[in-house]
Amino acid sequence: MNPIYEDNHIIVISKPAGMLSQSDIKKQYSLYDYLKDYLKEKTKKNNVYLAILHRLDRNTGGIMVFAKTSKSARRLSEQFKNRIVQKKYIAITENIPEIGKKGKMINYLIKNEKKRIALPATPHHPKAKLAELEYELIETIHLKNKIYYKFLVHPLTGRFHQIRFQFAYYKAPLIGDRKYGNNQITPFPALWAYEIKFTHPTLRKEMIFKSEPPQNWPFEIV
Repeated sequence: MNPIYEDNHIIVISKPAGMLSQSDIKKQYSLYDYLKDYLKEKTKKNNVYLAILHRLDRNTGGIMVFAKTSKSARRLSEQFKNRIVQKKYIAITENIPEIGKKGKMINYLIKNEKKRIALPATPHHPKAKLAELEYELIETIHLKNKIYYKFLVHPLTGRFHQIRFQFAYYKAPLIGDRKYGNNQITPFPALWAYEIKFTHPTLRKEMIFKSEPPQNWPFEIV
């Protein structure tokens, strides 16, 4: 697991599905821990700076960017806050969303902390969050006498389980996503962080990085 890109200010890497972005209360080894160890070994120093700027769910693999200096962390954090950073995901379903092969999903949702699930809400609910994304069908997959649909998804907001919730809401839950109503057996829900675009914190130029899903993803045990 090597970085895709690295300079004095940032490091870009593809997180494997099943690995935490950052350690939780159980102190499990995470991608953040891995990169800290990587930088310690590379620099031969025990005290290295590394800032996590965003997270992917444990079960979602794909592209992530980390900051190697406080200056780059501050500037990139502002980009995330101001929605300058753009992310695209690949999602695979057994159905086409009821609103069509291409379009925009707009919902209000709330987070159920106990069940760790997103639920639909009205705009007037005090805890409701607006969730918006754009999507388009990019491939139809024929596998073992079944048809699957691959979508490129561009979230315009960053809500908890947003893509998983919204596709399920429109009757097209991601395959393997039993939490949101799909019973297909796959190692992880079929969601992959495919692309990230941002402005380099010091070079001030646009940077685009992509991470292709592993071969046969997410059908390893179908």
